[in-house]
Amino acid sequence: AGRAAEEIVFDTVTTGAANDIEKATSVARAMVTQYGMSKRFGLIGLETAANQYLDTRPVMNCSDVTAAQVDEEVMNILKYSYEEAKRLLTEEVNAAIDGFCAAGATKLVVQDGHGAGAINGLLLDERAQLQRGWGRFPYPFGADGGFDCIAWIGQHPKAGTTYGHLCHTGSFGVLDVTINGISVGEFGECGFCALEYGVVPVFGSGCEAFTKEAQALFPGIGTVAVKRGLMELAGEDCTAAEYEKWNAGAIHLQHRLACRRIRDGAYEALRRFESAPESFSRAFPQAPYTMVTTMRRDESHPEPFSVTRTHPTSVTGLLNRPFER
Repeated sequence: AGRAAEEIVFDTVTTGAANDIEKATSVARAMVTQYGMSKRFGLIGLETAANQYLDTRPVMNCSDVTAAQVDEEVMNILKYSYEEAKRLLTEEVNAAIDGFCAAGATKLVVQDGHGAGAINGLLLDERAQLQRGWGRFPYPFGADGGFDCIAWIGQHPKAGTTYGHLCHTGSFGVLDVTINGISVGEFGECGFCALEYGVVPVFGSGCEAFTKEAQALFPGIGTVAVKRGLMELAGEDCTAAEYEKWNAGAIHLQHRLACRRIRDGAYEALRRFESAPESFSRAFPQAPYTMVTTMRRDESHPEPFSVTRTHPTSVTGLLNRPFER
């Protein structure tokens, strides 16, 4: 549904949102200039690329005036697609809200981890509140608000996952992240933060590969798969630019069916949490904490390289520490 779920602080602010925007722009431009999918320009090639699967520098085959019109068409496609993606994700979130409320939830806060927004607040179920942004630090993304449990809707798998959809951890430049030796993605990072505040992970929806990741990290969590990725290889040798396109393909459930399954899954998970809370895992690493982020190779680094952060007492404090190369 677009922009990334977490903010990762580098020397400058580099986010998964930036990667998603760049990826979406690339796709929209290719629709117009290479694939003939624009009503305005029709079946005409306006751009060439040496290899459509790897990182390339396309060359425009048109005048400056037409190039400006292409930019305008790309912007129109992006605006429409972004709003449509927000609508679809909001409807999935509403399905989960309905299930949780039917199971007895009394307080729901939707944490829109996508910065400026992946949730359409006008369409959000009125039984839930919407949080955007945070205070001094992003983590624990609202989990310190006195809640009993936490859920994820539309979550992607961690970097390096096979048969996942849009797999990444913070950005497509990350090869892997470990906390005390445990490989985690954005889901695991937030899950560990939540457990530090006594908030139990009970439900998650996303691609099939994500549901397997969730069940392996937090046994007992309820999950619903609404799509499955198509790439059978992990892409360890990819650069960040290559990895953006590595696992973009997926087979999706029809949207209304996906919403029904999310609603039922959320209901069942919360009912089980109320009747058998011990069936949900509460295990997470113990202090002190060490986080190792391994980055993919790039122009400056011919081989992957790692950065280590530590914290003596708090996984939340660990995740809020700046990334310094």
